[in-house]
Amino acid sequence: MDGPDLGGGALPAEPEDAVFRQLLEKARRLTREGRYGEGQPVARQAVRQAEVFGQTDPRVAVALVETAALAQFQAQFAAAETAYLRGIRILEASQAERPAFIQLLHGLGALYLDSGDRFAGAERTIRRAVDLAETALGPNHPDVGAMLNNLASACLFQRHDEEARQLFERAAAILANSPATYGPNLSLAWMNLGLLKFRRHDTARALRLLGQAEAVSRGETPSAEQVKPLLNLGRAYLAGASRSPSV
Repeated sequence: MDGPDLGGGALPAEPEDAVFRQLLEKARRLTREGRYGEGQPVARQAVRQAEVFGQTDPRVAVALVETAALAQFQAQFAAAETAYLRGIRILEASQAERPAFIQLLHGLGALYLDSGDRFAGAERTIRRAVDLAETALGPNHPDVGAMLNNLASACLFQRHDEEARQLFERAAAILANSPATYGPNLSLAWMNLGLLKFRRHDTARALRLLGQAEAVSRGETPSAEQVKPLLNLGRAYLAGASRSPSV
């Protein structure tokens, strides 16, 4: 699953939090580089450094964004959920660090989506993140498109096909006009639209969408490698179904 990059918001500039900011930026860099095992202790250290300012200081929640994500990337789901929930509680009643609050909500929703059996919770949490992101960033921001992908997936897993279709179409429309770094998100939107078309026995359109998805992923950034196996599986599945007399 690929989520948005909202950043961590503007951090206070007092000299005494310089160590915290250095740790946070190091954790973010290691996360971007996929060095999750190395990033995890750095993120935890950033949390401890932020706690110097108080257990509920907004900086703690900002560091928890990285802590939770790094745990999730390593399939440490219980630890990730604990970190997401703590960060959300810190920022729930505050207007500080809105980008971090949106990231925490979306991350928690994505975690529920990944769990395989918490789709209603995923839908509820991601929907809230989308609503806040649309206000903060605008309805056509690429990060909104990326979040809509996950919201649509939560609907799809609950067999809410029509709402899922509308959300995937909106996500694709946004992501098609977004920077190339959002290519994997666009690929997934088109792939899922293709699968929905297949459910309606519109095999020709399904294959066309799947072809678009594969074309976007071809030659894309390294993160596109995550979607290529899904695209290949979907293409084989749909191609086989197109030859079936029952379709």
